[in-house]
Amino acid sequence: MEKPLATISDHSAIIRTFDADYNSVGKPITSNSLAGLSERMILAPELIFPMERIQQILQNIAKWMADEQKEGTVILTPSKQTAKLWQNVATFADNTDKVAIYVKELQDGKSRGPFVLSNSYSVIDLPDSSCRLLIISGLPFGSSEYEQHRANTFAGASGFSSALA
Repeated sequence: MEKPLATISDHSAIIRTFDADYNSVGKPITSNSLAGLSERMILAPELIFPMERIQQILQNIAKWMADEQKEGTVILTPSKQTAKLWQNVATFADNTDKVAIYVKELQDGKSRGPFVLSNSYSVIDLPDSSCRLLIISGLPFGSSEYEQHRANTFAGASGFSSALA
């Protein structure tokens, strides 16, 4: 059986962004089965196109997925300031103890969120229905002056967006 691969127009972006080995890009790690394929939706609209009302649309989707569809919903934000944009539709984990509590609630099926996790990009295990919708609301800023300069210089440019994607 042929294994599905993501289509990436420019592999050099992966090599540059993640410091990947040139030869490994042509040999991606793939699953031996199709289990789980297309079961999650990840939205990062800021990387695709600017859109008026995008925040309201995403808030409506997040609320609908958690409340109506009973599917785990998580919003990742780069800062507490960005997390405040979601306070009217999601519960914000404002410390590491709350992150652990909300992740456990999602894993156990006691809640479907939506939950906002700020600066929580580390490994969090949310299998199956515990997280069917992941919204990445904003990108973290680079820590070095060069990374910040590059982000400001190339903001919105297609080459920079594909390097992030």
